[in-house]
Amino acid sequence: MSVIIGAFLVTMQHQAHRIFRMMMICALRKIKIMQGKILGEKVLFQRRFWNC
Repeated sequence: MSVIIGAFLVTMQHQAHRIFRMMMICALRKIKIMQGKILGEKVLFQRRFWNC
């Protein structure tokens, strides 16, 4: 009985780890996209400034 519970806990932990990792990757992508947008805006602003 305890073996089944132990295996269940291990699989649950594994799933939780996978989900957590997926969430982390997703969050990092969002941060990168946001940083890219900010950098893009800065570049656009600089271009506009130099075009003046």
